[in-house]
Amino acid sequence: MQRHAGRWGAYSIGALLQLAAAAMYYAVAALGMSFTQPQAAISLIWPATGAALTMVYLFGYRYLVGVALGAFAYHWQLDGDTVNAAALALGIAAAAALGALGLRRLADFSGTLERVRDVLLFLLIAVILVSGVSSLLSAGLAALDGRAQWGGFGSLWWACWTADMMGTLLLAPVLLTWCGRPLPRWSVGRWLEAVVLLGLVTLNAWVVYADHLPTDYAMARPLVYTVYPLMIWGALRFENRWMATLLLLNAGIAVYFTARGLGPFATGSLRENMLSLDANLSLLSVTVLILTALITERLKAERQARRHLQELAHFGRIGDMGQMSAGLAHELNQPLTAIMTYTQAARRLLQSRLQDAELDQALERVVANAERAALIIREMRAFVRKDAPQRRRADINRLVTEVLDLVGHSARRHRVAILTDLGAQLPAVEVAEVQIHQVLVNLIRNAVDAIAEADTVHRDILIRTATCADGVEVVVSDSGPGLPTTVVNELFEPFVSSKSGGMGLGLSISRAIIEAHDGRLEAGTSRRGGAEFRFVLPAHTEEKQGHDRQAQRVHRR
Repeated sequence: MQRHAGRWGAYSIGALLQLAAAAMYYAVAALGMSFTQPQAAISLIWPATGAALTMVYLFGYRYLVGVALGAFAYHWQLDGDTVNAAALALGIAAAAALGALGLRRLADFSGTLERVRDVLLFLLIAVILVSGVSSLLSAGLAALDGRAQWGGFGSLWWACWTADMMGTLLLAPVLLTWCGRPLPRWSVGRWLEAVVLLGLVTLNAWVVYADHLPTDYAMARPLVYTVYPLMIWGALRFENRWMATLLLLNAGIAVYFTARGLGPFATGSLRENMLSLDANLSLLSVTVLILTALITERLKAERQARRHLQELAHFGRIGDMGQMSAGLAHELNQPLTAIMTYTQAARRLLQSRLQDAELDQALERVVANAERAALIIREMRAFVRKDAPQRRRADINRLVTEVLDLVGHSARRHRVAILTDLGAQLPAVEVAEVQIHQVLVNLIRNAVDAIAEADTVHRDILIRTATCADGVEVVVSDSGPGLPTTVVNELFEPFVSSKSGGMGLGLSISRAIIEAHDGRLEAGTSRRGGAEFRFVLPAHTEEKQGHDRQAQRVHRR
């Protein structure tokens, strides 16, 4: 009994869903029929075709039953012709099935309409093909049962096709982009902007099409183009589902007033007025949907490029850490050896029961060396960590000192001295510390490699920090042979390297990191003839204002 009850419950839910689909089609068809020509029962805009296609595409072919029921019920109540209503219902269901098959199986289509390819496929399959098939069946049945003459079949088909295309173009994008997707997670400011844009589009359409301006202005057709700046604003800021909603709102107001003889297109018969309006609205809709998809694609490509840059930078840090591993092992060996020595001494002191002061001193040295080893390990882990970098206020001199702890042994192994000239009281910078670490490591290691390959007499690197007009500058110069003239103009391009065996990615990644911090990285020749790299980072806003005020006070004195 429970099994039969569950089965009947499932059947009941399925039947209710089919009735809901039928009711939706019926309601949309009734809305479309409100825009009919007085001399013929032909709607000038028919959104029911788009609604049928969307239901079948989103929820499956089983809803063809509900679509057919809704189409049959609506067309049967018009004139009571059962055969004609059944034929129309079958034709509408067949067109919806054809469109859903084309979009779901043949075209790799995404209903979000976030790619230009998806918008073009939607226009080709849904707007042109499905509307063409549906209107062909409608016009053919009208001619077969004598409601229209075969001599005017072409004109009748064109009228039906235009109505189907406009209805599908305006309604289907809204249903496709909103159904099955959560509300956008916008900030309060973005929601406020969306509401303001919605209000401006509504106000603009009401002013243009409702004849509330003086006649000389309200009847001027150039006014219909005032919506374009608003739509461009929306395309730059919002996704296609919001833009599809704005297009439907603007079109709904335009159709409503034009059908009542108002607005810039109300200059002839209802059919002429609606055809002119359809041409304008279709051009607007196609332009906005493609523009929004193009902008969305570009934004996604930029986000993907940033993710790839972060991945590449992470791999670069791992490679750098691998090359520095020998030196870091040596750096760790020293405090670990000291820990072992002082621990053994502490044990001897305990065994000999000497004074507590000597024991405390030995244990303090153990703790100090353990902290030193832990610091080196923390710096290693932070350098290779893959977490999304978080920006915070930092002292550039501290970042330089931390990097020297990482690369110092490598420089000493190549007999290269690292000199520093760190400016005092520098303003803080707001940076992702691990990324600035990576830039400094790359520049210093490049300088060490250049000096090692050249085997010069003077073997030193100077790192200088100072305040500049744009914030804080860091200069890394070496006593090497300098930059080759063959690559100096392309030095920051990917896969361009002045080192033998170099991949040419380090400087490219470094420049991308600095530019992502709103700074700049430049290369040149130092006074000693070696290479010199200089990067500038903007000062933290509060720090910069404080330094500016201090400079003004000094200037007044």
